[in-house]
Amino acid sequence: MESYDRLGHDAFERMYQQNPMPEDSQFVHPEWWEANRDYQRSGYQGIKNIGEDFLPVVRVCSIDPSPTKENALIVSDVVATRDSFAVAILECKKWKGGAKELVQEMDRCIATYQLDYMILETSTMTKWFEREPVYERLKKEVRFIEHHTGVNKLSEELEVLSLAADIENGSVRLPYGDASGRAMSGLLENEANVYG
Repeated sequence: MESYDRLGHDAFERMYQQNPMPEDSQFVHPEWWEANRDYQRSGYQGIKNIGEDFLPVVRVCSIDPSPTKENALIVSDVVATRDSFAVAILECKKWKGGAKELVQEMDRCIATYQLDYMILETSTMTKWFEREPVYERLKKEVRFIEHHTGVNKLSEELEVLSLAADIENGSVRLPYGDASGRAMSGLLENEANVYG
């Protein structure tokens, strides 16, 4: 209730209820995506360790679990510099399922991508998960970073609206070299296009 009072109806609906706003209030314009489409790279293919060793690149999987709606994950190679932001998306996925399916996806991503970090959105599901033995096992395989959306939704640096400039500037590289890459990139594009 405090967040609703502070933000107002429209911002609360976008940030906390994940309800898109009318088309004229969108923060990403569909034509911006063209500058982000990498037609030379297929889905599931990254940029880490392919001749770009002069830039520090880390492989990250970000997971947003939901006990009631769809879970989501994005695997990406992130150029880790303080002065600029660039990311190459390897995989985007949504799925329905509980804790068992969440652990399966984590195991798959760790094994498939040799992750440096896993960013886990804090939720009621993750509070339970952090007390389970499987969490201790996973922490030995990858470094976990907790992410608290409630705090970051108001951060000028970390909120979703800060991504608009990165998309406009072509800093979010999407795999467009094959059908699977275009399909998963479409998940991200379509969600951002309707986000107000």
